[in-house]
Amino acid sequence: LWIASQLAGGFDQVLAVARLTDKLEGAAFTDANRAAADKFAEISVLALRNAMRFLDLGTKSLRDPVTGAYSVDYFEDVVQNEIRKAKRFGRSLSVIKLELAPDAALWKRMSFEQVRNWLAGFVQQLTRSLRTTDLIAAEDQFHYRVLLPETDGLGATVLKRRVRDALRDCAEMSALKPEERPEIALSTATFPSDGSQFEMI
Repeated sequence: LWIASQLAGGFDQVLAVARLTDKLEGAAFTDANRAAADKFAEISVLALRNAMRFLDLGTKSLRDPVTGAYSVDYFEDVVQNEIRKAKRFGRSLSVIKLELAPDAALWKRMSFEQVRNWLAGFVQQLTRSLRTTDLIAAEDQFHYRVLLPETDGLGATVLKRRVRDALRDCAEMSALKPEERPEIALSTATFPSDGSQFEMI
């Protein structure tokens, strides 16, 4: 007995398919068995959909829906954990702050959707210029923070320069007229040399 249509019923996708064969005692399936299977499928699809919705909600709350960067709340939690580890093991960590000029001419000529697409591509380029261990968060569409675990001040300076060069030459910038390219301000702070608390970084 295949239960496929029940799992897809009323929705735009098949969530799962269950196959029931060979009752333990070897008897044939009855109408009562089929009714029970139908009810099981109906309940199962609701449970699966609810689980997927909760999972999707959790993912969206951690990520900026436009750029895919992490939320500031999540970023701050991770930084606090990294600070605790750095204190315990005597290590460093750094943060890069990145700001796109909010008054750039580019934003004035672009539509809302074009700005969203441009920022998404820009953050992808930013991600490519970093290490896999680094974490990007969006404060808003023009302000970003990058966590650099186990990175001292010198390492942060080197990474900042690499980020600046990569973003200056990326496709998103190259496609623009010079007067339209938004200014990028980058700064770094390092724990513990620039402060012992997150608010100081």
